Amino acid sequence: MYINVCTYGCTRPEEFARLTDPSSGQGIQEVLFRTENEDWYRQYYQVAAKNAIRMVSDGLPAHMEFKRIEIMEKLRSFLNDDVFFRTMSEITAMQGPLTVFCHGDCWTNNILFKDDLALPNEEVVYLVDFQLSRVGSLALDLANLLYCCANGEIRRTHMTQLLQHYHFHLMSSLQTLNPKQPPKDPSVMWELLNEEMRRCGRFGIGLALDMLPIATCESEEAPDLYEKSETSEGKQNTRAPPRGGAECARLMTDLVLELVHNHAL
Repeated sequence: MYINVCTYGCTRPEEFARLTDPSSGQGIQEVLFRTENEDWYRQYYQVAAKNAIRMVSDGLPAHMEFKRIEIMEKLRSFLNDDVFFRTMSEITAMQGPLTVFCHGDCWTNNILFKDDLALPNEEVVYLVDFQLSRVGSLALDLANLLYCCANGEIRRTHMTQLLQHYHFHLMSSLQTLNPKQPPKDPSVMWELLNEEMRRCGRFGIGLALDMLPIATCESEEAPDLYEKSETSEGKQNTRAPPRGGAECARLMTDLVLELVHNHAL
């Protein structure tokens, strides 16, 4: 999907520009992280942020106590109610050389796998549920998948390998789908990919605020994000996310420590 869009931008730049311009009337528009939604989600993310801060503070390993102040200050600064939603909106809206049409909700529940009976070692993969599609860096979807659907141990062991695998197939397919264009420099694309992953690290933890509690809670504890309720001020708001248990706290703490270590938070 991303590779098709990358080549589309080169082969049909005018159409690509029209579809990626939200002000054109025909472009793909951000559904969730847009400034006009800030008040709607304010209470939800206030609760989610408090839960995350509590989990990381309580779950910080003993060997990281010497960095507690730095870690918690960086987390609180990012989750500050005055800037969090705006920052998430800015990250999703930023365009650059790796801008594509993103899936927007790229996590394991929206990826279907089917064994190819004709090729025993191959699997057919389908992406479903495109209702949150957006225009943005391909690293937005990668951050969603790798930071919300993989644990810290997997990332510590395989993150570079996974990104190298992605980069290899990206470069190969770009050349296959657009052979008339001069090949892109693999080293430049690798550096761009890593820069985008660092930039979108905060986006990953922003998604993790509610994705990790929901993914690790019992089904009856998961909030219905479509259920509307009236606040005391007469404003509609979404229900609060689950508090998050021990598994959620471990995943959240690992993620925060990783992003602080990588200078992404």
